[in-house]
Amino acid sequence: MGFVVLVAVLALGIAYWYVSIPVLVLTAIAVGVTVHRQHVHRAAAAAAAVQAVPALPAAPAPPLPRPLRTPPTPPLTMPADTFKIGSLVHLEKDGTRATYFVDHGRTPDEIVLKRVTSTPISTDA
Repeated sequence: MGFVVLVAVLALGIAYWYVSIPVLVLTAIAVGVTVHRQHVHRAAAAAAAVQAVPALPAAPAPPLPRPLRTPPTPPLTMPADTFKIGSLVHLEKDGTRATYFVDHGRTPDEIVLKRVTSTPISTDA
């Protein structure tokens, strides 16, 4: 990785003549030192990890039983003009039925379903 950066810096220096040679040399030294330090740190961490491993590994724990998952039901998608504003809609999810009131949304093409928790009063008397 350091050599790629070094080559890119050198190419930029040649392409743009106003970059001075001391700047290129200092940049190359800085990149080289940084890459060398990263390699030294990685090598030290790898050596420490190898020494930290116990001679006899502990017996692995038995695998936990996987819970049975039912496949998720897809969301209800219908065209917006399926529901008429002011009507009641009966929907069912996971075996539970619910009644919703269709109301206006924030935009003209949006509707909102409000859950009805009480029985509507009939005014046809």
